[in-house]
Amino acid sequence: AAGERLAWRGGMLAFTGPALPEGGAEMSRYTDVSIDASDAGLRDVRVAAYFKIGEIEPMLEAFRAGLGVRVERIDAKRVRLHAAS
Repeated sequence: AAGERLAWRGGMLAFTGPALPEGGAEMSRYTDVSIDASDAGLRDVRVAAYFKIGEIEPMLEAFRAGLGVRVERIDAKRVRLHAAS
Protein backbone atom coordinates (compact mmCIF):
# COMPACT_ATOMS: atom_id res chain seq x y z
CA ALA A 1 0.00 0.00 0.00
CA ALA A 2 1.10 3.57 -0.56
CA GLY A 3 1.07 4.31 3.18
CA GLU A 4 3.35 1.36 3.80
CA ARG A 5 5.79 2.50 1.13
CA LEU A 6 5.83 6.11 2.36
CA ALA A 7 5.88 5.58 6.14
CA TRP A 8 9.71 5.66 6.21
CA ARG A 9 9.56 9.36 5.37
CA GLY A 10 7.99 9.92 8.78
CA GLY A 11 10.60 7.77 10.52
CA MET A 12 8.38 4.69 10.66
CA LEU A 13 8.28 1.30 8.99
CA ALA A 14 4.76 0.10 8.28
CA PHE A 15 3.95 -3.52 7.57
CA THR A 16 0.48 -4.60 6.51
CA GLY A 17 0.84 -8.34 6.24
CA PRO A 18 4.08 -9.41 4.53
CA ALA A 19 5.61 -12.72 5.58
CA LEU A 20 8.20 -12.29 8.31
CA PRO A 21 11.18 -13.19 6.06
CA GLU A 22 10.30 -10.32 3.69
CA GLY A 23 9.63 -7.98 6.61
CA GLY A 24 12.94 -8.92 8.22
CA ALA A 25 14.81 -8.15 5.01
CA GLU A 26 13.07 -4.77 4.76
CA MET A 27 13.86 -3.93 8.40
CA SER A 28 17.52 -4.78 7.88
CA ARG A 29 17.70 -2.03 5.26
CA TYR A 30 16.99 0.63 7.90
CA THR A 31 19.25 -0.49 10.73
CA ASP A 32 22.84 -1.61 11.20
CA VAL A 33 21.55 -4.90 12.63
CA SER A 34 21.25 -7.82 10.23
CA ILE A 35 17.98 -9.72 10.76
CA ASP A 36 18.00 -13.32 9.54
CA ALA A 37 14.44 -14.60 9.23
CA SER A 38 15.23 -17.47 6.87
CA ASP A 39 13.74 -20.17 9.15
CA ALA A 40 11.23 -22.00 6.90
CA GLY A 41 8.72 -22.00 9.76
CA LEU A 42 8.45 -18.20 9.50
CA ARG A 43 7.05 -18.20 5.94
CA ASP A 44 3.47 -18.19 7.23
CA VAL A 45 4.05 -15.64 10.02
CA ARG A 46 2.61 -12.30 8.91
CA VAL A 47 3.66 -8.89 10.20
CA ALA A 48 1.12 -6.09 10.60
CA ALA A 49 2.63 -3.27 12.66
CA TYR A 50 4.37 0.09 12.72
CA PHE A 51 7.92 0.33 14.02
CA LYS A 52 10.09 3.38 14.56
CA ILE A 53 13.15 3.21 12.30
CA GLY A 54 16.30 2.42 14.26
CA GLU A 55 14.54 1.09 17.37
CA ILE A 56 15.12 -2.61 16.95
CA GLU A 57 14.58 -3.82 20.54
CA PRO A 58 10.87 -2.85 20.70
CA MET A 59 10.39 -4.53 17.33
CA LEU A 60 12.10 -7.73 18.48
CA GLU A 61 10.03 -7.72 21.67
CA ALA A 62 6.86 -7.38 19.58
CA PHE A 63 7.94 -10.42 17.57
CA ARG A 64 8.53 -12.37 20.80
CA ALA A 65 5.36 -11.36 22.60
CA GLY A 66 2.94 -10.86 19.73
CA LEU A 67 4.04 -13.45 17.20
CA GLY A 68 5.67 -16.05 19.44
CA VAL A 69 8.90 -15.81 17.44
CA ARG A 70 12.11 -16.89 19.17
CA VAL A 71 14.80 -14.22 18.87
CA GLU A 72 18.43 -15.32 18.95
CA ARG A 73 20.98 -12.53 19.38
CA ILE A 74 24.13 -13.73 17.54
CA ASP A 75 26.07 -10.58 18.44
CA ALA A 76 25.47 -6.81 18.60
CA LYS A 77 24.92 -6.59 14.84
CA ARG A 78 23.20 -9.91 14.03
CA VAL A 79 19.85 -11.39 15.05
CA ARG A 80 18.31 -14.67 13.92
CA LEU A 81 14.57 -15.28 14.15
CA HIS A 82 13.08 -18.75 14.63
CA ALA A 83 9.56 -20.09 14.44
CA ALA A 84 8.05 -20.94 17.82
CA SER A 85 8.82 -24.52 18.79
